[in-house]
Amino acid sequence: MKTIGISAVILSLFLTGTVSAQLIAIKTVPLATGDQFLIYPSQYMGMGDVSIAWDDSLLDPFINPAKGARNKTTLFAISPVYYNIADDNGSALTAPFSALFRYGDWFGTLSACMQELQLSGFNSGLAGLTIPLSDRKATNFYTFASLGKEFLDSRLAFAGAIGWSKLHAMDGVELLYADSRGLKQNGKTFDLRMGFLADLEHHSLEALVLYNRLDMTHNVTYRDWRPDLVYGFVPFDRVEKNLDYTRTWGLSLGYMFRLPEKGWNLGAIFTANKKSHPKIPNYSLMQIPRDPGTSNAYNFGFGFARTFADRATFAMDFIYEPIWSYTWADAIEPVTTRSGGTIAPGNITVENDFWFSNKIFRLGFNKVNKRVDFQMGLQIHYIGYRLKQYDHVAERFRMQRENWFEWSPSLGFVFKLEYIQIRYMARLIFGTGRPGVAGFGVRPTWGWRGSTGEDSFALSQRGNADFLLAPSGALTLVDTRVLTHQITVSMPLFD
Repeated sequence: MKTIGISAVILSLFLTGTVSAQLIAIKTVPLATGDQFLIYPSQYMGMGDVSIAWDDSLLDPFINPAKGARNKTTLFAISPVYYNIADDNGSALTAPFSALFRYGDWFGTLSACMQELQLSGFNSGLAGLTIPLSDRKATNFYTFASLGKEFLDSRLAFAGAIGWSKLHAMDGVELLYADSRGLKQNGKTFDLRMGFLADLEHHSLEALVLYNRLDMTHNVTYRDWRPDLVYGFVPFDRVEKNLDYTRTWGLSLGYMFRLPEKGWNLGAIFTANKKSHPKIPNYSLMQIPRDPGTSNAYNFGFGFARTFADRATFAMDFIYEPIWSYTWADAIEPVTTRSGGTIAPGNITVENDFWFSNKIFRLGFNKVNKRVDFQMGLQIHYIGYRLKQYDHVAERFRMQRENWFEWSPSLGFVFKLEYIQIRYMARLIFGTGRPGVAGFGVRPTWGWRGSTGEDSFALSQRGNADFLLAPSGALTLVDTRVLTHQITVSMPLFD
């Protein structure tokens, strides 16, 4: 059975709501992964990530580098983040440093980020077995840089950006290796972007082309048994090496119509992602070797923002995401089918057709005051898919439908000092946790041999990660919650 790497899903979640417009996450299980990729400053993240008809001057240049043209000064920002997944399911402390600079018609960004991850405290396969500290702690490092230029009296802007990261862990991956005694992760990401922006009197048009690459290696330790003449059987540790590669090409278009005299902004977006998965890990949750797969993901969205007397703003986004994914497994050696036939090496043994019909709804409110601004928001993410599975070995066909909601309320404050602005944002994520497959009586089979899970490219500046495994039965879920705090301090470097 084939699945798309969980690491790819987590990486899709890459830049939270706004970035999800560029990197579309594929997710077949409601796995709690946290805000690992919340690594850039934001001006309005407390508004539930509304972005289609509302500009975020701090975050936007890290998504579409051409939007850095809207910043007319040079400033520096630090934006530390801490998140915790309840019930000892993981946490992280992130320290990003960013600069947005301007020199005449030239503009750009620089960012560097250090991160320490604390992974899940319990092995999902062996109940009560505590994972060694060396396998729970991991450090990651992220960098990003962009450079652009304005033309035609600042009406047009072009910019390019490059991002690179060194990863020693992707949050949530450890939960997909049931029965393992240890997991070492190592890899990197590469992100290349070319952006365009046209700001006219009442209209703006943007375009972005991107290429994103993920290369991860998972060295998984399992406890096996071998025959012994004296003791019968003795235990030994076996290390299995799994590769997780994903390649994404993306195109994103955006349009906004402004009526400043009436306080209205109207916007629309379109995004297309073409993904290939040349290497997919053999997660023990699946117990079926996986081979390459492909995905085509799209989103169509519209939004509006209404500002009242320059003091209060209400904004809303709605996004529809149709996604098609096809994964399969190849025979490594001749396989005998149920009716006595033979599948030759290299031929397909299992095919999975996924069709997703996802929806995202966001609401945001911002109240401007003299010293302290107030923000609040809500994001509701509906994920629903249909799986058609063709098992050529068992010679059977089955169909499965799954759906769930992920809720994310947020709250923010902006403290305005003479030269410094301090922003605080907090958000909760409900509707995710430790998923499993129904069976073994009333207990979920998450972490049992023979159970299956899923992986997907979410964004969530939640990250670009894909969790695309095909479950063997109806999903179950042990709920948990994710609580994230971000503090952003921004200041101009020059008067």
